[in-house]
Amino acid sequence: MEPILKVLQDQGFEGSGIYEILLSFGRITDEDPTELSALLMFLRSIYRTDRKFTRVVTTHPEVLSLIPAKINARVNTLQELFKSDDVLELTIMSPHIIFEDMETIQEKFDYVFHTMGISQRQMMYSNMFNYSLLHIQTRHVFLERAGFYKKIKKEKGELNSNPLLQDILGLSDKVFAKKFGKMTEQDYKTFAKYFAQEVETYME
Repeated sequence: MEPILKVLQDQGFEGSGIYEILLSFGRITDEDPTELSALLMFLRSIYRTDRKFTRVVTTHPEVLSLIPAKINARVNTLQELFKSDDVLELTIMSPHIIFEDMETIQEKFDYVFHTMGISQRQMMYSNMFNYSLLHIQTRHVFLERAGFYKKIKKEKGELNSNPLLQDILGLSDKVFAKKFGKMTEQDYKTFAKYFAQEVETYME
């Protein structure tokens, strides 16, 4: 335990930060101190600032179970979808994007980008990768059928009056239903239930 604590302290982590890491990722005590130190140095080189580096490690310490090559591979793949600097911000806002199956990430991206017609810039600030694809689809289709959302055809110069992606996905069921259609939370939950069945039937 002591060698691990020393590695964390040497990397600038203090009492509360170390406690969060140990609480969320108890297996860190099984890590090799030398390899852990090298990984932390690698992460620090990626995130460049203490704030970003510390946030990623304390909020998702399971990243310490990965090897640099795997992290690099995921970052490189994400750079095919987003700008390099944006990828780093994404991994800070949604650290599990490093762990999630890439096929699932691609499905979410394709749906929001192609089906909903939303730019990468909006995606950046929506925390969309924290939600399931079904949640994204349910919120979108609810709005579409209620008349609150339509895909914008930029070539026709249409004005975008659609709600922001962060509101579409992040509002609670109760607030979402009331804001878009003055419906009750139960109305929305009923819709979500039947829509899930609709999706399941389509997938069969």
